[in-house]
Amino acid sequence: MSLDELSSGRWGIRQMSRRLGLSFSFLLSAALAVSAQDKIGETVYLDGEVSLTRNGNQLDASAVVTGIPIDNFDLMETGDDGTAQVRITAPQIAQSTITVSQDTQFTFELSRLEGRENASINLISGSLSLKVSKLGGTQAMDVQTESVALGIRGTDFAVTTSDAGDVLVTCTTGDVACRTQDGTEYHAVPGTVVENQGGRSFRTISVAVSDVESYRKTWTAQRAAAVKANAPRLIRRSPERRDTL
Repeated sequence: MSLDELSSGRWGIRQMSRRLGLSFSFLLSAALAVSAQDKIGETVYLDGEVSLTRNGNQLDASAVVTGIPIDNFDLMETGDDGTAQVRITAPQIAQSTITVSQDTQFTFELSRLEGRENASINLISGSLSLKVSKLGGTQAMDVQTESVALGIRGTDFAVTTSDAGDVLVTCTTGDVACRTQDGTEYHAVPGTVVENQGGRSFRTISVAVSDVESYRKTWTAQRAAAVKANAPRLIRRSPERRDTL
């Protein structure tokens, strides 16, 4: 695998399967999962390379068009020039819009647990922006990354990751609760971002709302450069990722 391939974030679907296996097993054993065939939304915009994997099979490229339904557990992946927008329309949860950046992989997951409807977006790599309507009392929605879970309650925000495990959460409206693996909680709110990079602890940083987008672009470019520069070390420290190459 070349350094350019490594820095692009295209680790492959096998890594995703391992990272999400525990989550899927828990849902199947502890919750009444919504059928994998249930429609949870649809694409409202597609451009460039965008693929969709359903039930372990990648759909033919000719079928991935604007308006295609999104089913539970679908995996969406964008390429170097790919962008997409997905509208969540499942009646069980609040309507939401997901804007997908280039080089991004994520899955959808809708389940029922103890009388609550839970929508979860599992971000494997890349960057997503979300606009979420206010959820009802029996509804919950979150975004999961490798290192943090984001609790959502009606907000506009973005989450970006890198292949090194870095995370940046920005919010322009509302409040996103970021809970780390050790249970510590940070809040991304207008004027404050949450980040973790270079193996350091999570932290909050003051960033004006007007500067959020430029900050996110600069952060993404810097982390991609860091991944490329440290690719050999990252591969040595991550046998699991090396197995996927």
